[in-house]
Amino acid sequence: MEIEGLEIVRLELKYCERCGGLWMRTWGTDDVYFPVKWSHWLAENIPGTRRRVEFKDARIFFPEERWQEFDKELREHWLLVEEQVSQKELATAH
Repeated sequence: MEIEGLEIVRLELKYCERCGGLWMRTWGTDDVYFPVKWSHWLAENIPGTRRRVEFKDARIFFPEERWQEFDKELREHWLLVEEQVSQKELATAH
């Protein structure tokens, strides 16, 4: 089953609502299948993008090939998400 572009966006929006919309977009700048312009488009059109990270000269498998860099960025994102969720919980508690 092939999912068309708009269907992918619908699925991402549905997931975004469930997870609270705290997204990090990561992209390899040298990917031959997915140009960087799609990273910008997703960040601008999918609500909840908190970070957008580009990995210079990386291709599609950069999370495995450059896992140390990816891990660093992901941990920073999780800290940001944790902080935002904590602030939201505090605000609703008062």
